[in-house]
Amino acid sequence: AGMTNNSVMHADFALGLNGNICSRLRYDVSAGFRSFEAMPFDNVVEMSGVREKSHILRWDYEKGTAVYSDIKLQWESRNFLIDSRFSFNDVKLNNEKSVTYKCFTPAKFSGFLSGTYNWRKRIFAGISAEFASCRDGNMTTVLTDVNGGENTVGPVVSVDRTRIPAWVNLGVYAEYSFTRKMSFWVRGENLLDMDIQRTPLYTDGGIGFTAGICLNL
Repeated sequence: AGMTNNSVMHADFALGLNGNICSRLRYDVSAGFRSFEAMPFDNVVEMSGVREKSHILRWDYEKGTAVYSDIKLQWESRNFLIDSRFSFNDVKLNNEKSVTYKCFTPAKFSGFLSGTYNWRKRIFAGISAEFASCRDGNMTTVLTDVNGGENTVGPVVSVDRTRIPAWVNLGVYAEYSFTRKMSFWVRGENLLDMDIQRTPLYTDGGIGFTAGICLNL
C-alpha cells in the first residue's frame, strides 16, 4: 500500500510573470500566500533507552500559513550558460510558541546558481553553488524500555530547541566530447566539506567526485 496524503489546504493564491529579453535572458518570477489546515513537517524523535539511543524521522501535520516566492533566471549565449533559482518560504505554524511544537520548518531561503562555459561545443567547464539557510525546530526525547524482548515507548521526557545549520554545496564540472556521440565528464561536489542536511538526520558529508562516459545513440 502507498503512503496516504492527509494534507488539507484552505487557500493558495499566487501571481507570476515569465518571459525573455532579447532571446538571451529568460525569467520566471512568482509569489504567493497559502493557508493550510494540515501540512506535513519533519519531526525528529530521540528514543532514549537504558542500553542505547536511536533517532527516528516522521511527519507531523500542522496548521499555519506561508508566504513564498520563487525567482528563476537563465542567461544563454553562444559560449556561456548561467542558470539560477532563488526561493523564499516563510512558514508560520499556529502552535509554534506552544510546548506541543515538535517540527522543523523548511529553510526560509534556498536555491542554486550555476555557470557553464563551452569551447566549440567540445570542451565544457562549469561551477555551481546550491544553498539553504538554517532550519529551526524541536527534537522530542521519549523514554523506551525493553519488556519481554520488545521495545515499549514511555512518556515524553523533553522537547529541546535545535537547529539544522545552513549549508552551501559548491561544485565544479568538466566534460570533453570526443565526438558528437561520446563524451567523458567529471564532477566534484561539496568542495567546502560542509554537513549538508536536506532532510534531518541524513547528512551528505565530505568532498566527493564522480566521473562517467556519455553515449548518445
